[in-house]
Amino acid sequence: MKRIIVWHQGALGDLILSLPAIRSIRNGGANVFLHLISRTDLADIIISNGIADRVSCSGSALFAGFFGADSAPAADLLKPYDAVFVFARAGGDLLETVGNHVRRTLLIRTVPPEGLRMHVSEFQLAQLRDAGIRTDEAKMPLEWPGGVAGMAGKKVVSIHPGSGGSRKCWPLRRYLELVDNLQVSGDLSFRILLGPAEGDSMRHEVASFIRRRSLPAEIVGNERVPAIASILRNSALYLGNDSGVSHLAAALGVPSVVLFGPTDPAQWRPWGSRVHVIRAAYPCSPCGDGYRRCPEQACLEAITPEMVRAAVRECLGGRGVQSGSLP
Repeated sequence: MKRIIVWHQGALGDLILSLPAIRSIRNGGANVFLHLISRTDLADIIISNGIADRVSCSGSALFAGFFGADSAPAADLLKPYDAVFVFARAGGDLLETVGNHVRRTLLIRTVPPEGLRMHVSEFQLAQLRDAGIRTDEAKMPLEWPGGVAGMAGKKVVSIHPGSGGSRKCWPLRRYLELVDNLQVSGDLSFRILLGPAEGDSMRHEVASFIRRRSLPAEIVGNERVPAIASILRNSALYLGNDSGVSHLAAALGVPSVVLFGPTDPAQWRPWGSRVHVIRAAYPCSPCGDGYRRCPEQACLEAITPEMVRAAVRECLGGRGVQSGSLP
């Protein structure tokens, strides 16, 4: 049996965008055991989809020796493995340590170099092809069972108004106004997905709005990723920002409307055929990492409620979504 480690350094959305490449490594030969070292909130989903046989937490003290001067623990852990793929923005101590103990160690850069507008998933797959690995089996969506049904048979629209970076978010008031407008049709119910990054103030604001307007909506807060995946799988539509949850929805095959402002959808749009990306033609957008220093959210403010409402209605009406150039 060929034993392979894939070590991924990235957040939830980054890991999901790397799954086509990781799946290709897993399917690159018969009788392969793949050990994924990464964040573990996707572990159950990854294992059930046959992408990895084992998932370990990259933050575990078990792997502390991979980044220090004493590499003896690393040598013992790496001894059974034939190859290691390190998914990272650049090489570093980890790559050097692994390379000292496993002859076949490859760096898969997770982000294209500046000036190359190539989707990050395609960029990673291209590196695998250059290394002689077939990528025919690179595919989505992920499979995962659905969860809670809608209210009184209504279609469920799941909305995640947050993100790991607050400056990548369409204003909360716009999301709430959109829910208020859409619910008039009477055939929709809403689940507002909130995690730790959104904080108590957003939770209170959303709860207050739902209560005042008597909306057919409920807040889903701080659930684990598998539980969120079950909710998404049972949704007629997902709406959100450039975030890890948006990437999860698209990977699960859920029709999705995703709003982009400072980040470039040519590189970062969710991987899937049922994704409708909305962005406004704003002069300085996309700006890459420049959004972290931007005092405004003008590129997101320029996305009007009418633009989003039209996309949502189009998707719910069964007329499909824009697939762009990605499978």
